[in-house]
Amino acid sequence: MTAQTSAHADEQTDPVYMTAPQVLARFQITDMTLWRWLQDEKLGFPRPLVINRRRLFLKSALVEWERTRAGQLA
Repeated sequence: MTAQTSAHADEQTDPVYMTAPQVLARFQITDMTLWRWLQDEKLGFPRPLVINRRRLFLKSALVEWERTRAGQLA
């Protein structure tokens, strides 16, 4: 098993989380836009896990949301 395959296998078993600043950078949005997306239930943006007031977003849920949105816009 190569290092790349091993890393991919670990990602499938261990959930990968992104912090709110990482999400802001990924989508090139402001914190206010992220807040609005979270308030808009119709948008279906993934909900964060909150630990000590830090918002952690499941990366696989964000990727799935992106794919769903891309399909709706096409």
